[in-house]
Amino acid sequence: MRELQNRSAAYVAALHRRHAARADAAPSRRAFPKRWALDLDAPLRGRVVYIRRTNDTGVVDMLGHRFRVDTTWVHRLVRAEVDLSREVIAFHALRRRDPDHQPLLREQSYSPRPRPFQNREG
Repeated sequence: MRELQNRSAAYVAALHRRHAARADAAPSRRAFPKRWALDLDAPLRGRVVYIRRTNDTGVVDMLGHRFRVDTTWVHRLVRAEVDLSREVIAFHALRRRDPDHQPLLREQSYSPRPRPFQNREG
């Protein structure tokens, strides 16, 4: 057991050393606003990105729905950007050979159902 603990401690120390340079190079976090308050009734906004693989008919399963992306883009990766402010999902092709070129395959309207938050205080 002691040998296992020593190996584990050595592994964790090596892992910390390996990631230290990346952590030091990361930008510092902004201070959290002092007057911020959580508003559970505020509309959703912003952008959420998902990576999904299409099935044999060019469809992805995401957010509890099935979205037809492209019948010619089967068993391939797509980047799905959900723009909550515009209520639209943009599906982009992902390619190994040219990762910087991600053409738009399809845009789909998407309006998330507003759900009341549970366990609210007040």
